[in-house]
Amino acid sequence: MNLPAGLVRILGVLANRNYAIWIGGNSVSLTAMWAQRIGIGWLAWELTQSVFWVGIIAAADLAPGLLVTPFAGIVGDRRDRLTLVRQAQGLSAVISAALAAMVLLDAADIYLLVALATAQGIAMGFKQPSRMALVRSLVVDKDLSTAIALNAVLFNLARFVGPLVAGGLILSQGLGSVFVFALLGSIFFVVTLKFVRPLRREPAPASSSSPADAPLKGTAYAYAFSHPGIGPLLVLQFANGAFIRGFTELLPAYSDTVLGRGAEGLAIMSASIGVGAIFSGLWLAQREGVKGLTRHIFVSQAIASVLVVVLAGTATLLMASLLVGLIGFMLATTSIAALTLIQRATPEDRLARVMAILGVILHASPAAGALVMGAAADLVGFTIPLIAGGALCLAAVAYVLRREGVVRASLEAADVKGS
Repeated sequence: MNLPAGLVRILGVLANRNYAIWIGGNSVSLTAMWAQRIGIGWLAWELTQSVFWVGIIAAADLAPGLLVTPFAGIVGDRRDRLTLVRQAQGLSAVISAALAAMVLLDAADIYLLVALATAQGIAMGFKQPSRMALVRSLVVDKDLSTAIALNAVLFNLARFVGPLVAGGLILSQGLGSVFVFALLGSIFFVVTLKFVRPLRREPAPASSSSPADAPLKGTAYAYAFSHPGIGPLLVLQFANGAFIRGFTELLPAYSDTVLGRGAEGLAIMSASIGVGAIFSGLWLAQREGVKGLTRHIFVSQAIASVLVVVLAGTATLLMASLLVGLIGFMLATTSIAALTLIQRATPEDRLARVMAILGVILHASPAAGALVMGAAADLVGFTIPLIAGGALCLAAVAYVLRREGVVRASLEAADVKGS
């Protein structure tokens, strides 16, 4: 029996021992992380009944990456990336243990929750550049795009399963069990990482006089921002985070105040976003090569912008779930395609720092969006912030679209030298 070519590509990547071990451990850890994020958001809502405080918690979890990630990128280009990921994951386990103890001992406090969410944001920000850059050292070059797409599938499968696990645990065992589950997931990932052996040697440590020691002036940062393709994609990723993903951080409040469905609605909508992203990842994983990915980024982000505006007029859980599922598909398409093209165009010795820039955007833009949208929603409700977010994201697409030909040529050409 002849299998479809796309499925053969996927199975070939999964047959790689190192990548299979990595993605297995990472999947469990990500499922636990998404469950914990739902738990943290719900705990913040229970403690305060304030959309603004839910936004504060989202910002506390995401914003520290703005400061930590640039330095983590430098370290990721100087030290063993696998060890760095393992150390950061160990710190995450400690934080999950503290969250579990706080809830189980009935000592929950919004200010302590902000502190722990901030600590978690620091751990994630430190891990992210090395985690993103490490994938390229686990597979051969021709499998990179499929590996990145599969990573996204597992990430969003975790985004689907994690909220369901969190909702089930909250209803059956109480909120503290969510954080116990997160602790066990982090421990499992730390153990599996001991069995991963990268295929490529990572860059040797540079001297202390290297310009890369200055995180905002290093050549890797200049390379990313001045690159005719990478720079515009970073702009679009910022727009995604600030104007659309920021809203997803406020789903606990949206579910309760607009839809009146509480934790049930939160779990369903969070899972819908994950399902949409899973289908996007599976579709992209079967593609061969990178031709056409730039166009997919522009089209998908424009559609997502329009869907957010439509969501502003929705008041039922069914319609909201369908819309956020489609939004999840579109945003995952833009993110997976952008990550593939950026990694392909970046030299190995700059990869962690370029991933750090992307990591800063992925951390800071949703945090800023959640904070502003949360404050606005407390004053005027969700309708106006959603319409404004969709319109601003669409404007960003229109701005970058003027340079589509240059962006496409610089990222999709056969002779792009990043690997």
